[in-house]
Amino acid sequence: MMHSSARPSFAELQSTQDCAKPVIIGLYGLAGAGKTFWLDKLKTVLGNDDFAFYDGSDIIAAVTPGGLEAFQNLMQEAQSQCCERAIVRTKQEC
Repeated sequence: MMHSSARPSFAELQSTQDCAKPVIIGLYGLAGAGKTFWLDKLKTVLGNDDFAFYDGSDIIAAVTPGGLEAFQNLMQEAQSQCCERAIVRTKQEC
């Protein structure tokens, strides 16, 4: 049982979640901030048996007509719509 001041472990979170719903963790930051470094570390520590890893830029490029360059030139609202499509796609693959 978890105390209110303690952080839950992954196993505790997983046991309280509907297993049909994936847990998605996003790494955001400026170019060169270390996102890929930390993603690679997570892959090494967690492995691929129970986890799937996605590069958000690749997914954004796949759901945006014209790819990542076109996404970068979109207005904020259109970018948000592409991000939503990317999230839906990731959930479907999980």
